[in-house]
Amino acid sequence: MLFIVDGLDRCKPIFAVNLLETLKHFFCNDNIVFIVSTNNEQLSHTINNCYGSNFDGYSYLNKFYDLIIELDGIDTEKYLSKVFSINKTSQFWNYSLFAIIDYFKLNMREINRVLSDYDLLALIFKTLYGGIYEEDMVAKHIFLPYCLGLKVHNRNKLSLF
Repeated sequence: MLFIVDGLDRCKPIFAVNLLETLKHFFCNDNIVFIVSTNNEQLSHTINNCYGSNFDGYSYLNKFYDLIIELDGIDTEKYLSKVFSINKTSQFWNYSLFAIIDYFKLNMREINRVLSDYDLLALIFKTLYGGIYEEDMVAKHIFLPYCLGLKVHNRNKLSLF
């Protein structure tokens, strides 16, 4: 039997710890395999919060895992090229998008969110003249991407902006 646990680092701290404590009772059964896909750094902070700041959450997690595979960060250019057919070109939107991703250090989920929101909102920024005015270009290619980057990166800063 195979169990896949994903996103444990995004659960309520007490739930995450209770689930791990429950799962460990099944580890001695060779017929059960667990794959835990999580951000161990974040999850170790969660465990520290539950057991106290002097507790070593990372060592605690290592007791659960037989094998840890850490993934490198994404290559933004490859990701956007392969998934969205967006290349780093001189087109203003593409240049602006890469600048926002780099500035806010967005992960894949955040990039997807920015692109999805941009597609929905870009239609609003078209005028009757097809968005040919300078103000439209500034709003659509500078203001909107920056606001969307703020939205996924830090909502409080977006409100202040």
